[in-house]
Amino acid sequence: MAPQNARRLRRGQDWLLSCAEDPAAVLRAWAADQLAPFPSGVHWSVAEAPLAQSMEAVKRIGAAGRGPVLADVSAGRA
Repeated sequence: MAPQNARRLRRGQDWLLSCAEDPAAVLRAWAADQLAPFPSGVHWSVAEAPLAQSMEAVKRIGAAGRGPVLADVSAGRA
């Protein structure tokens, strides 16, 4: 992975961990290749929808008007 991409990934991971109620538990879940819960409402709002429609909406909103987007490609949801 290119150094810039690795830094970007690390910043995203650090931000996401800062949103967790128990960051250590999240790291343990990730190490076990499991999902971990994150509360909504404080750091982000949540709407779940089919992946294809979600990505179309993300393109229309544009980078300036949105925050982080979490997608699960294997489940086809975002």
